[in-house]
Amino acid sequence: MPPRLQSSSSPHRYRRPHPSRPRSQPNGEVHLATQHTTCAADGCARPYSWCELHHGTPWEDGGPTDLDNAVPLCHRHHRMAHDHKYHHTRTPTGTYTFTMRH
Repeated sequence: MPPRLQSSSSPHRYRRPHPSRPRSQPNGEVHLATQHTTCAADGCARPYSWCELHHGTPWEDGGPTDLDNAVPLCHRHHRMAHDHKYHHTRTPTGTYTFTMRH
């Protein structure tokens, strides 16, 4: 595989790039917005348009980068989802609950 250059211009092995947003199929985000009108965190009223798409199954654990694995979370809840001080659980209705770890 071709080497990629880091900012220091030193070559390193090519790795799968981490996407900032899951790649969408035509009208995919529109479909996701019809499923969630707000942040998917339980009780959060931040509108979908303010949300970031979070990988339901983490990308680093092999989670696919597609809309079936995308969860809209506002900035606050997206940070909490990646903070090891919090545990998050998906409910049967598709919302996420966050609790502090002990």
